[in-house]
Amino acid sequence: MQIIKFLVVGLLLCLAPVAAHGQTKQEKHRARNLQAEGLQLMQRGQNQEALQKFQSAYDLVPSPKILFNLAKAHVALGNAVDAHLGFSRFLNEAIEVPPEARAEAERSLKQLHTQIAFLTATGEPNVTLFIDGEKRGTTPLPEPLPLSPGPHEVRAERDGVVLVEETLPLAAGMTTTLPIRARPPEVAAPPPVAIDAPAEGDADITLSSSSPREDQPANWKRRMAWGTGAASAVSLGFGVFQHFRANAKYKAFDDVEDAPLTTTGECTTWAPQDGGGRCSELRKEGDGARTAAIIGFSLAGALAATSAWLFYASDRQQEASLARACVVDPIGARINCQWVF
Repeated sequence: MQIIKFLVVGLLLCLAPVAAHGQTKQEKHRARNLQAEGLQLMQRGQNQEALQKFQSAYDLVPSPKILFNLAKAHVALGNAVDAHLGFSRFLNEAIEVPPEARAEAERSLKQLHTQIAFLTATGEPNVTLFIDGEKRGTTPLPEPLPLSPGPHEVRAERDGVVLVEETLPLAAGMTTTLPIRARPPEVAAPPPVAIDAPAEGDADITLSSSSPREDQPANWKRRMAWGTGAASAVSLGFGVFQHFRANAKYKAFDDVEDAPLTTTGECTTWAPQDGGGRCSELRKEGDGARTAAIIGFSLAGALAATSAWLFYASDRQQEASLARACVVDPIGARINCQWVF
């Protein structure tokens, strides 16, 4: 029943007078025949072939009334966006159309509204919108643009300047608003100030490229880095010395054979006073040397890390702050230029 109703409405549009201008009677007659052939093809389910017939008719006679049949063919093929565009243009542009066709187009638009997404723009005027690389309109838009649901690449340009470029996820049945704001103008760098040289005989100009001053931050960090590095080496040597000293004391402890408080005459940590005699003193000296070795090794590691950081910080600061400056001496009428760190 719905197909028969559509065919009747489409036939009425075929028989309606064509409002397009500049076409001959033969062209208009050919356009009506193409539409009639397209309606027959749709009745047989050959929707793609019918779409081609309607498009050929529109190319021959670009009448907005033919857009109705084009839109119905897009509906049958599942092209919701193209169908929405066709019905919208038909309602906005076609005149003297049968009431049945207008009512059918309005009902179809309501049904299509839930299947497609819409995009509108606010803000700057005279901005060209590109959707997925295709030009789709200029702001202000007369109505939201129908698009297929999903992500779309959106770019807004004016006078060759890109104002917006982003990917927008669009949802079916929803209208997404794209705010467009003008970019602030780029502030040009001020022109260089020319310094007039004094007249000949009045003063002279001296230019000098001095080496970095020794009292600058980058240099004291480097000197501190060398100092902490040297201290790290001394601490490491101290630790090594105490390590060998501790081993020597423990070996002497093990070699004792005349300890008075043990039956074997050997030093042992299980006996009172470690076996008596020299045993207790040797053990205390060995433990002290071992503790001193641990302290020396730990201090050497900390100083080495500090030295490495100071070297790194000195190099970074020197690279970041290098500049050449010229200073005018108003009293001596000289211009002194030097490297400043």
